[in-house]
Amino acid sequence: MPNVDVIIFGGGIAGLWTMHEASRRGYRCLLLEAFVLGSGQTVASQGIIHGGLKYTLQGMMTGSARRIREMPSIWRKSLAGEQLPDLSQTEIRSNNCYLWRTESLSSRLGMFGAKMGLQVVPKNLTPDEVPDLLSGCPGSIGQMDEQVISPYSLIQNLADAFPDQIFQYDPKSLKFIHDPSGKLTAVQIQAPDGTPTTIQTAAVLLTAGSGNETLLKLAHPDSTVQQQNRMQKRPLHMALVRGTLPPFNGHCVDGAKTRVTITSDIDCQGRTVWQIGGQVAETGVTMNRRELIEHAVRELSASIP
Repeated sequence: MPNVDVIIFGGGIAGLWTMHEASRRGYRCLLLEAFVLGSGQTVASQGIIHGGLKYTLQGMMTGSARRIREMPSIWRKSLAGEQLPDLSQTEIRSNNCYLWRTESLSSRLGMFGAKMGLQVVPKNLTPDEVPDLLSGCPGSIGQMDEQVISPYSLIQNLADAFPDQIFQYDPKSLKFIHDPSGKLTAVQIQAPDGTPTTIQTAAVLLTAGSGNETLLKLAHPDSTVQQQNRMQKRPLHMALVRGTLPPFNGHCVDGAKTRVTITSDIDCQGRTVWQIGGQVAETGVTMNRRELIEHAVRELSASIP
């Protein structure tokens, strides 16, 4: 393989988008994925191009949170094919999300905070515009220009642009090579025929999610860097609901949290499946399967009259 400017580890949205941007700027890139493109966090995500609703409700308007508010407009242009990366082949499940609240006082305050802090301001719907599912909800119902996409089709769309720059590797045969001064200068992987292949590189970028920790230890086994916990981890345990359900995407706001976030898709048998996130998924980390199902049922019943 030829020398490159950067080797990117991790074939999720972070790695693939970074490869697009680096290639656009003239860098020679290779992307290495240990398993399947998008496996893990990307494919398991709900696909909402959010503008910082969670941070707004919690009062966390940091610099990063403010930049996130710009994401819906950036993504919308890419999804329309108006800027790079061209994501016009990505499936858009919905062009907007609904925003509603429960009867609780904290929910009312949360709804107000969401309207005040977002770059994408919710549009108040008239009674005729409110979906039947939310017809019994109190207060105003909002509609936000947050698109919902298919993570699977997004991965396909991004990967199709670089068919000769993406490779699967066996983690067991991976080696990082350093020069005498200790600088990382190359990566060695195993070719399909079993022979070791060395790739010289100027830089290595880790975008492999939970796999970054192992890669960092392998790249710098004698360094104290890998002994420090530098990774932000936010485990989620979502629930899936399948049945005679309408397609639906939206957030139920309750105080400083999104009590329930629902996105929907169609399975291979044509059935609607709801993916339940928000606070349900965060709380669900401490629950077993049965407890999470029971909790999700209670929260859906409370959130959707």
